[in-house]
Amino acid sequence: MVMPLRQSVKVATYLAEQKLRRRDKFPLIVELEPLFACNLACEGCGKIQHPAGVLKQ
Repeated sequence: MVMPLRQSVKVATYLAEQKLRRRDKFPLIVELEPLFACNLACEGCGKIQHPAGVLKQ
C-alpha cells in the first residue's frame, strides 16, 4: 500500500526541517502494517470504519 502524497510531503518537510536545523537526533515514528487484516479488537482503532472489502485485503 502506498503512503498518501499529503502524508509523504508532511514527513519529507519534517525531515528537511530537522536536517536544516542540524539536529542529529529527532523523534520520528513510522508504523508499518503489512496487512489490513486484523480482528478489530483494539480499542480506539479506526480500522473498523473501513469497508469490509478493504479489511479483507
